[in-house]
Amino acid sequence: MLEASAENILQQDFCHAVKVGVKYTQQIIQVSKEIGVTKRTPQKLLTPSPEIVKHAYKLDMERLYAVFTDCEHDKISRDEAVNKIRLDTEEQLKEIFPEDSIFKKCFKSH
Repeated sequence: MLEASAENILQQDFCHAVKVGVKYTQQIIQVSKEIGVTKRTPQKLLTPSPEIVKHAYKLDMERLYAVFTDCEHDKISRDEAVNKIRLDTEEQLKEIFPEDSIFKKCFKSH
């Protein structure tokens, strides 16, 4: 993914810069494929139980759907809303599953 913005530059110069960036990015991707660089899959350190996943899904699905379908949110406000949902869910799941070891590992400091 490439991200760019411009304020005090001509549109044609900006478009040219994006084209050049995409061209060289594609070359890097092609070379990495040729030399056999594979996508690294990180090792899962913590895997929640299916019961915790089910509860988290129930707690969050509607709220997250509402945030992501609300066109009034910009990038920052959407991030803040999702973060608030995450924090609320962490607290609720810690109350529902107080003895689960995954929460002891994740939230040692709390």
